[in-house]
Amino acid sequence: MKKLFLVQLFGFMIFVFFSGTVSAQSVWTKQYEETIYSQVYSSVNLNFPNDSLKREFSNCLVKKLKIALPDGLASIQRDSLNKLVNKIGIACKLELGVNILTKWSAEFEKKFRVNLYSSLKKTLSEEIKLRICDCLIAQYKAIYPNGMPKEIPLEIENKVLGICFVKVIKDSN
Repeated sequence: MKKLFLVQLFGFMIFVFFSGTVSAQSVWTKQYEETIYSQVYSSVNLNFPNDSLKREFSNCLVKKLKIALPDGLASIQRDSLNKLVNKIGIACKLELGVNILTKWSAEFEKKFRVNLYSSLKKTLSEEIKLRICDCLIAQYKAIYPNGMPKEIPLEIENKVLGICFVKVIKDSN
Protein backbone atom coordinates (compact mmCIF):
# COMPACT_ATOMS: atom_id res chain seq x y z
CA MET A 1 0.00 0.00 0.00
CA LYS A 2 2.79 2.37 0.97
CA LYS A 3 4.65 1.43 -2.23
CA LEU A 4 1.56 2.11 -4.33
CA PHE A 5 1.12 5.50 -2.67
CA LEU A 6 4.77 6.43 -3.39
CA VAL A 7 4.43 5.30 -7.01
CA GLN A 8 1.26 7.36 -7.40
CA LEU A 9 2.88 10.36 -5.70
CA PHE A 10 5.94 10.02 -7.93
CA GLY A 11 3.67 9.71 -10.98
CA PHE A 12 1.71 12.79 -9.92
CA MET A 13 4.93 14.80 -9.41
CA ILE A 14 6.16 13.80 -12.88
CA PHE A 15 2.78 14.77 -14.36
CA VAL A 16 2.86 18.17 -12.61
CA PHE A 17 6.44 18.77 -13.70
CA PHE A 18 5.87 17.86 -17.34
CA SER A 19 2.48 19.52 -17.58
CA GLY A 20 4.04 22.75 -16.32
CA THR A 21 6.81 22.41 -18.88
CA VAL A 22 4.40 21.64 -21.68
CA SER A 23 2.06 24.50 -20.79
CA ALA A 24 4.97 26.94 -20.57
CA GLN A 25 6.12 25.86 -24.02
CA SER A 26 2.65 25.97 -25.47
CA VAL A 27 1.92 29.52 -24.29
CA TRP A 28 4.23 31.12 -26.84
CA THR A 29 2.74 29.52 -29.91
CA LYS A 30 3.19 31.22 -33.26
CA GLN A 31 -0.40 32.51 -33.04
CA TYR A 32 0.10 33.84 -29.48
CA GLU A 33 3.33 35.55 -30.50
CA GLU A 34 1.65 37.10 -33.57
CA THR A 35 -1.23 38.32 -31.40
CA ILE A 36 1.16 39.98 -28.95
CA TYR A 37 3.15 41.45 -31.86
CA SER A 38 -0.04 42.90 -33.40
CA GLN A 39 -1.05 44.43 -30.07
CA VAL A 40 2.40 45.93 -29.56
CA TYR A 41 2.63 47.23 -33.13
CA SER A 42 -0.82 48.82 -33.06
CA SER A 43 -0.37 50.34 -29.61
CA VAL A 44 3.04 51.88 -30.23
CA ASN A 45 2.08 55.53 -30.21
CA LEU A 46 5.61 56.78 -30.62
CA ASN A 47 6.75 58.79 -33.57
CA PHE A 48 9.02 56.36 -35.39
CA PRO A 49 10.63 57.79 -38.49
CA ASN A 50 9.38 54.83 -40.56
CA ASP A 51 7.33 51.63 -40.40
CA SER A 52 10.46 49.49 -40.68
CA LEU A 53 11.79 50.85 -37.40
CA LYS A 54 8.38 50.43 -35.78
CA ARG A 55 8.41 46.75 -36.87
CA GLU A 56 11.95 46.28 -35.54
CA PHE A 57 10.93 47.83 -32.22
CA SER A 58 7.84 45.60 -31.99
CA ASN A 59 9.90 42.49 -32.82
CA CYS A 60 12.49 43.41 -30.20
CA LEU A 61 9.83 43.98 -27.55
CA VAL A 62 8.06 40.68 -28.24
CA LYS A 63 11.35 38.77 -28.34
CA LYS A 64 12.40 40.17 -24.96
CA LEU A 65 8.93 39.61 -23.47
CA LYS A 66 9.07 35.99 -24.60
CA ILE A 67 12.36 35.56 -22.74
CA ALA A 68 11.28 37.48 -19.63
CA LEU A 69 7.84 35.82 -19.42
CA PRO A 70 8.08 32.23 -20.64
CA ASP A 71 4.64 31.55 -19.12
CA GLY A 72 3.07 34.37 -21.13
CA LEU A 73 1.83 37.84 -20.30
CA ALA A 74 -0.92 36.54 -18.02
CA SER A 75 1.73 35.14 -15.67
CA ILE A 76 2.42 38.59 -14.22
CA GLN A 77 0.22 41.26 -12.64
CA ARG A 78 -0.87 44.09 -14.92
CA ASP A 79 1.07 46.87 -13.15
CA SER A 80 4.21 44.72 -13.09
CA LEU A 81 3.68 43.94 -16.77
CA ASN A 82 3.43 47.67 -17.58
CA LYS A 83 6.70 48.33 -15.73
CA LEU A 84 8.39 45.43 -17.51
CA VAL A 85 7.14 46.56 -20.93
CA ASN A 86 8.44 50.09 -20.27
CA LYS A 87 11.82 48.75 -19.16
CA ILE A 88 12.09 46.44 -22.16
CA GLY A 89 10.87 49.23 -24.45
CA ILE A 90 13.68 51.49 -23.30
CA ALA A 91 16.19 48.69 -23.86
CA CYS A 92 14.85 48.11 -27.38
CA LYS A 93 14.98 51.82 -28.21
CA LEU A 94 18.59 51.94 -27.04
CA GLU A 95 19.44 48.82 -29.04
CA LEU A 96 17.90 50.30 -32.16
CA GLY A 97 19.35 53.76 -31.54
CA VAL A 98 15.90 55.30 -31.76
CA ASN A 99 15.22 58.81 -30.53
CA ILE A 100 11.49 58.67 -29.89
CA LEU A 101 9.59 61.92 -30.24
CA THR A 102 6.22 63.06 -28.95
CA LYS A 103 4.53 64.96 -31.76
CA TRP A 104 3.46 68.51 -31.08
CA SER A 105 -0.28 68.71 -30.52
CA ALA A 106 -2.57 71.03 -28.59
CA GLU A 107 -3.00 68.37 -25.89
CA PHE A 108 0.72 67.65 -25.57
CA GLU A 109 1.56 71.35 -25.53
CA LYS A 110 -1.01 71.96 -22.77
CA LYS A 111 0.48 69.17 -20.60
CA PHE A 112 4.00 70.33 -21.36
CA ARG A 113 3.06 73.91 -20.39
CA VAL A 114 1.61 72.72 -17.06
CA ASN A 115 4.82 70.83 -16.29
CA LEU A 116 6.99 73.80 -17.24
CA TYR A 117 4.86 76.20 -15.21
CA SER A 118 4.95 74.01 -12.10
CA SER A 119 8.73 73.65 -12.35
CA LEU A 120 9.33 77.42 -12.23
CA LYS A 121 10.09 79.15 -8.94
CA LYS A 122 7.07 80.13 -6.91
CA THR A 123 8.58 83.57 -6.27
CA LEU A 124 8.11 84.54 -9.92
CA SER A 125 4.93 86.39 -10.81
CA GLU A 126 2.25 84.55 -12.75
CA GLU A 127 2.76 86.84 -15.74
CA ILE A 128 6.50 86.14 -15.84
CA LYS A 129 5.91 82.39 -15.52
CA LEU A 130 3.40 82.43 -18.39
CA ARG A 131 5.77 84.40 -20.61
CA ILE A 132 8.67 82.08 -19.78
CA CYS A 133 6.49 79.07 -20.64
CA ASP A 134 5.50 80.66 -23.97
CA CYS A 135 9.15 81.33 -24.75
CA LEU A 136 10.29 77.84 -23.73
CA ILE A 137 7.65 76.17 -25.90
CA ALA A 138 8.56 78.40 -28.86
CA GLN A 139 12.26 77.58 -28.38
CA TYR A 140 11.66 73.84 -28.10
CA LYS A 141 9.41 73.88 -31.17
CA ALA A 142 12.20 75.61 -33.08
CA ILE A 143 14.81 73.09 -31.92
CA TYR A 144 12.52 70.05 -32.21
CA PRO A 145 9.99 70.84 -34.96
CA ASN A 146 9.03 67.17 -35.44
CA GLY A 147 8.30 66.58 -31.75
CA MET A 148 9.87 66.53 -28.31
CA PRO A 149 12.29 63.76 -27.36
CA LYS A 150 11.59 61.86 -24.15
CA GLU A 151 14.76 63.27 -22.66
CA ILE A 152 16.24 66.65 -23.43
CA PRO A 153 20.01 66.97 -23.09
CA LEU A 154 20.86 69.10 -20.04
CA GLU A 155 22.96 71.55 -22.07
CA ILE A 156 20.02 72.27 -24.39
CA GLU A 157 17.63 72.59 -21.46
CA ASN A 158 19.96 75.06 -19.71
CA LYS A 159 20.57 77.03 -22.92
CA VAL A 160 16.86 77.37 -23.69
CA LEU A 161 16.02 78.30 -20.11
CA GLY A 162 18.78 80.94 -20.11
CA ILE A 163 17.57 82.43 -23.42
CA CYS A 164 14.00 82.65 -22.16
CA PHE A 165 14.86 84.16 -18.77
CA VAL A 166 16.99 86.84 -20.44
CA LYS A 167 14.34 87.55 -23.08
CA VAL A 168 11.43 87.75 -20.62
CA ILE A 169 13.35 89.91 -18.14
CA LYS A 170 14.63 92.17 -20.96
CA ASP A 171 11.09 92.55 -22.39
CA SER A 172 9.61 93.33 -18.97
CA ASN A 173 12.00 96.26 -18.31
